[in-house]
Amino acid sequence: ARLRPMASPVNAKLRALPAVEKLLGEPALAGALAALPRPLVVAAVREELAAARARLKRDREAPPEPAAGPPPPAAPGAPPARGSAS
Repeated sequence: ARLRPMASPVNAKLRALPAVEKLLGEPALAGALAALPRPLVVAAVREELAAARARLKRDREAPPEPAAGPPPPAAPGAPPARGSAS
């Protein structure tokens, strides 16, 4: 049996995005479907899903931000930093 590589967290999030038809069945869209032409609502849902996919992909490609840590120690003999207790 061939082993599949482990999926990245971003791929898992992409797969977790709901299908257009599933979203159209949500109560939150019932009002829009009643008031607007279905093709317009479908197009809006597709645009939102495309934007969500783009954000996830962009976040995957962005370099990781450095971890925030304590500031480096002051050089010996340097004046104390502003607001320090010294």
